[in-house]
Amino acid sequence: MSFQASGSTQSGSVGGSVGPDAFGTAQEAWLASLSRLHRCGEVVPGVRDPYSVGSAFGQKSRGTKELSPASFSIASPRQRLVHSRHRPVDLGYAVANTIWVLTGSNDADAISFYNPHGRRFSDDGICLFSAPGARIFSSQNGDQFAKAIERLRDDPTTRRAVIQIFSPADLFTDTRDCSCVVSLQFLLRDGVLLCITYMRSQSALMVMPYDIFLLTMIHEAVATRLGVEPGAYHHFCGSLHYYDDEEETVRSVLEERARLMPAMPRMSDASSVVRERLAAAENDIRQRLTKDIGAAVAVEQYGLDSYWSELLRIMISGARRRHGASYFESELAGVSELYHPILNAR
Repeated sequence: MSFQASGSTQSGSVGGSVGPDAFGTAQEAWLASLSRLHRCGEVVPGVRDPYSVGSAFGQKSRGTKELSPASFSIASPRQRLVHSRHRPVDLGYAVANTIWVLTGSNDADAISFYNPHGRRFSDDGICLFSAPGARIFSSQNGDQFAKAIERLRDDPTTRRAVIQIFSPADLFTDTRDCSCVVSLQFLLRDGVLLCITYMRSQSALMVMPYDIFLLTMIHEAVATRLGVEPGAYHHFCGSLHYYDDEEETVRSVLEERARLMPAMPRMSDASSVVRERLAAAENDIRQRLTKDIGAAVAVEQYGLDSYWSELLRIMISGARRRHGASYFESELAGVSELYHPILNAR
């Protein structure tokens, strides 16, 4: 096995605290976690719940290798990009999913346009039961995103800035879409914003690259609204696992030469105005591409700055490829070279 977790430092006591294994980038954290799971994970029987993807929704038993619990931290959350030839990441979908969450949507059709597997998790074909955006921005008690920021502004040392995503309804409801993310806590310490995520369940091979992308984007969005830099991102999993039918891919990923990806640019803004424009842009883009997947789209028309316009171009190129169409060179001409290795890996 060629991968070595050279970017890690053993968890230990720093200023009286004990933390998870620390890495500089998402790439290092993902590969090290996958490697440790592969080497040290225990074999456990597959779940029997017919509503779980862990049983292929009741179709078969999926033996599982698991670490419980597992954790890591990422010092540079903007280095959230993961590159692998054997498990290529659909960056267009990662961006679409982030926009879907940041705009508070629970629409199954919307996210399924960018990843048809999304519809498999809908109970009624209309909504996703535990859509994180809806729970973050439209919880029973209101907008958790705004309230967490308010608490941090009012009391920078607060320990109450917690966004809850897993709810009692997930425990009591038979649903295909039970939230894997339990909560996100934000702490302002030494002038930077820390984010601590707890996951009840984490698919190490297939889903972690997308989860890290999304969760560190939420982390940075909160930091941006506070006017501070995002500090370390901490990720805790109750169950870190992969399935028997993924074993060959896991081996291939761990044997390839790891390529560290550079940091994404600094997020410009994540205000409600920007998020409303993103929602309108995504909806218009999806309607245009549904009618004609090859339709030209001028992202400048949506009134967003270069940061978000670039991500929209990535989203569009990913959607075209998902639907079997060629993407326009002009679209990628407006996309930084740092994204090209991932876009070309697919």
